[in-house]
Amino acid sequence: MLEKIKLKCGIAAGITVYNDDIQDLINSSKADLMASGVIKEVIQSDNEQLLNAITCYVKAYRGNDRADTDEYIKMYQDLRFYLKFLTIEDLALIKEITSIPGVGA
Repeated sequence: MLEKIKLKCGIAAGITVYNDDIQDLINSSKADLMASGVIKEVIQSDNEQLLNAITCYVKAYRGNDRADTDEYIKMYQDLRFYLKFLTIEDLALIKEITSIPGVGA
């Protein structure tokens, strides 16, 4: 997941100086999601909305001079709210739908 989040944050795979900080933020985000009622199957999945939520969390809290922190926190909170309602069955359906040629990534 670290490499996916780094790419979504615009950090090249070869740049490793931020890995520990980003991994800490990923772990913090997952703990927050769990405490907010998101089921562990969602948190352990590769669901695109989960990756988007964690990316927003990382972007909000990485560094200390961000003017857009509040925007990223709001996006994270909106995605966290959505993720709270996903079930194991939803994950299976999403995986099935996104595996259809022309629909999935």
